[in-house]
Amino acid sequence: MDRPISRQAQRKHQWQSLRKVAIPVAVIAILISLVWQGLKPSINRDEIMTAVVKAGDLNSTISTSGFVRPLVEESIASEINSQVDKVWVNAGQSVTKGTLLMSLDNTRVALEINRLKEQIALKENNIESRQLDARKQINREKSRLELLEVDLDSRKTRLQRLEQLGGIGATSKHDMQEARLNVKRTTIEIRQIKQSVKDLTASTNSEIAGIKLEKSILQKSLAEQERLLDDTQILAPRDGTVTWLKQQEGAAVSEGETLIKIADMSQFHIEASISDFYSPQLSNDMPVQVQIGEDYLTGQVVSIIAANKEGVLNLRVELEQNSSSLLRASQRVDLELITGVEKDTLLVEKGPFVNGAGSHEVFVIQNSTVKKVQARIGASNQNYFQVVKGLSAGDEIIISNVESFKHLNEFAIN
Repeated sequence: MDRPISRQAQRKHQWQSLRKVAIPVAVIAILISLVWQGLKPSINRDEIMTAVVKAGDLNSTISTSGFVRPLVEESIASEINSQVDKVWVNAGQSVTKGTLLMSLDNTRVALEINRLKEQIALKENNIESRQLDARKQINREKSRLELLEVDLDSRKTRLQRLEQLGGIGATSKHDMQEARLNVKRTTIEIRQIKQSVKDLTASTNSEIAGIKLEKSILQKSLAEQERLLDDTQILAPRDGTVTWLKQQEGAAVSEGETLIKIADMSQFHIEASISDFYSPQLSNDMPVQVQIGEDYLTGQVVSIIAANKEGVLNLRVELEQNSSSLLRASQRVDLELITGVEKDTLLVEKGPFVNGAGSHEVFVIQNSTVKKVQARIGASNQNYFQVVKGLSAGDEIIISNVESFKHLNEFAIN
């Protein structure tokens, strides 16, 4: 006899039937999900570099490099053609003002000094000899002058006596005329001798003045040679450090050739070079940031000149902190020449995800998904790009190379 099925048994039967259907469906759904996850593009986070967009100020810059140089460096050149006799210091040695640095061979200078002294002595002898000769000649003329003056007095006396006799007719006209001529002749001779003495004195003085001028020229040459003799002993002109020297003893040196360089190692500047392509953007007084390791110093461009190499400009940068302990002579440093400043803009760290200003496709990370967006990049410096459009502060983007997945609009990140 049939019995009615209980409600509990019916529910158990329905549950068993549902399980037979649900379990396979769930398994199929899981399998489909796994297959979908396997087919959907993804990337591991440790395979990429990311950066967060932030607000800030951007210095537009031109990058270059340069070398630290002493602010004051003095070169000492040879004053003569000679050779190195003795070197008393070494490169890198600190010296004080007046320290003997180097000795040059002074043989030629010493010989020239002796020759000039001999010529000066000869000129002095010539002056004394000419003065002596002149005195002798003048004395002879003065002796003649004294005799003629005696003769003139005697002839004037005779003329007076004849004139008295002539008044009474006691002498002839011929004798009186002859007496007058004798007085006149003697007077002329006296005047000639006096003029001769004046001319001889003037001539002697002029000749002696010429000899004295020659002597003065020789004395100046002697003083110059004595200075050159002193300059064969090269002394430090200031306190500092020997940065370079011609240290081979016996080596020939030419007049004007640099022998030693001494620098003040307490203050420095930067010497840099850059392509003249950037010439329109450069100017004196433009600000500069100098990077030394992870530290920065500030300064400004003070000179821009063409280098010997075509297409290259040489820059001199004065530092505000020119005595910083970070600075070392001949140290290579990186420079950022600041051409402009963008205030309160969006910044993102530089990377190979874009290659410069313009419109670019970038990838923004949103939770476990990466989405492609269009962004505009503006100015840049050594460390940052300016984001003009397409991104917001706080967005995390991929800044490593995106070429391998640039064809995707969206993918997962693990």
